[in-house]
Amino acid sequence: MKKPFLFFIMLIVTSSFIYSDVYIKREVHTDSYYEDGLMHPAVDRVIETWIGNKKMAYISNSRIIIVDLNKNLMFFINKNEKTYLEIPLPFELAEVVTKQIAPDLQFLAFSGTVKATKESKTIGRWRCRRYNINGSGPYVREIKAWVHPTPPFDMDTYNKMNINVLKLHNYDSNFIKEMQKIKGIEIRLDEIVYFRGSTRKRTNRILDITRLQNIPEDFLV
Repeated sequence: MKKPFLFFIMLIVTSSFIYSDVYIKREVHTDSYYEDGLMHPAVDRVIETWIGNKKMAYISNSRIIIVDLNKNLMFFINKNEKTYLEIPLPFELAEVVTKQIAPDLQFLAFSGTVKATKESKTIGRWRCRRYNINGSGPYVREIKAWVHPTPPFDMDTYNKMNINVLKLHNYDSNFIKEMQKIKGIEIRLDEIVYFRGSTRKRTNRILDITRLQNIPEDFLV
């Protein structure tokens, strides 16, 4: 159900995470690439994650996604259009797309594999193990995921929340199961995407993981 983006939207966010346990800050960098006769410039963006009591929020410049296991709800907040959408859990992508698109979801779904390797290294202050993720669908993805096995939050609860976010990528059921082989939090993702004859390189890395007591004032604005 879509509703106007008024003050009660922010009340949903702030009341959900006023006593957050963990704050995670990610930086996502996409290299410049050439496609369809055009040179696309490099792009940098920041994604924040708040993890509370059976609640999690992903926050970017344009949208907020909240998973709330206590209420069995998932919220999609579009900052630009100033609307939000409430979806009961468990989330299924076919239930939120238009009737015209829904029949194509299975055809366009991503399949893939996840394989743990023996390679390990320290990134920042985190000791990580490398996983290789390979996916194919509308485009091909190759990812080296560097994973820290013991983040400062309960991984079982995190995985129950995060599986709903993974479904946004239209992964098929087998790929979802493969992604659950990853034991820990992805500290760094080095990704190569092959699409329409072009090659795109993207790096997704955690800058900080912080235990918090109260939400900062600038998040309340």
